[in-house]
Amino acid sequence: MVLKKDIRSYFESLMPSKLGLKSKVKVQRISKLGMGTGNLNFLVKANDRKFVFRINMNPKLKNKSRKEFESLKIIEKYNIGPKPRVLDESRAKFDSDFIIIDYIEGKTCDKLKGYLSIKMIRNLGRLCGKMHSIPLDNNLKKLSVEEAAKGYRNHKKLIRKEYLDPAYKRLTNKKVTEMLKKTYEKLMRTLPSEKFEPHLVLSQGDFCEQNIIVHKGEYKLIDFEDLELTDNASEIAHIFVDFGTPFDEKQKKAFLEGYFEYVKDPGKDFLEKIKVWMPLK
Repeated sequence: MVLKKDIRSYFESLMPSKLGLKSKVKVQRISKLGMGTGNLNFLVKANDRKFVFRINMNPKLKNKSRKEFESLKIIEKYNIGPKPRVLDESRAKFDSDFIIIDYIEGKTCDKLKGYLSIKMIRNLGRLCGKMHSIPLDNNLKKLSVEEAAKGYRNHKKLIRKEYLDPAYKRLTNKKVTEMLKKTYEKLMRTLPSEKFEPHLVLSQGDFCEQNIIVHKGEYKLIDFEDLELTDNASEIAHIFVDFGTPFDEKQKKAFLEGYFEYVKDPGKDFLEKIKVWMPLK
């Protein structure tokens, strides 16, 4: 069990410089933010600054905190996510590894007035464009590559393995089974036959409403556990289909307008690839 008194004690034992502070750390308040995907989060106010104490609650993923901390260090200079402060894997005071990051003020975009308005969607495009425009140096090229970057047909096999085959085993209605098979076969016939050439970009890994914080018109991302490389058209197709509700043509246009403010060369056949990817998402 993670106790607030232990968090307080840990914070107040830190050198102020670790948290970007100048005077001795004095904790003013601790409150529980809730449980994320395998993380327990606490909001800690110290020296009139706010931090997130984020502890790994999944014992099977021993490098979970390190991966997120290193991901945040990678994107730190681009000012699109929280600043990482501390990584502790010692398990000296707590039973698991954890990180301390700056708290980002604001609300998730789905809690705002004007949710999915043209203005908001254009800003989402800008945020996505900022991520995709980050140059891929040698260290970034070592990141894992998302399955979609291997191409349409590989992704199609993934759909069959993870969704259709299990569905076929559970379904007893032959008409529904036959309908699924015909839909899948039709989808297969529409896929381009030429070799797929991915345009690799940096992806936060889960570009969704709950992971986008808005404050005074500024959009930032949180939750960088799954930083990876992906095909740019694949990720945007996923956003168009799965961000709240499927985007209409005006929303797609607004998103791409914001996106192209940062991405000047999205690669060959970019718009056509988005159209091909969308039915697969």
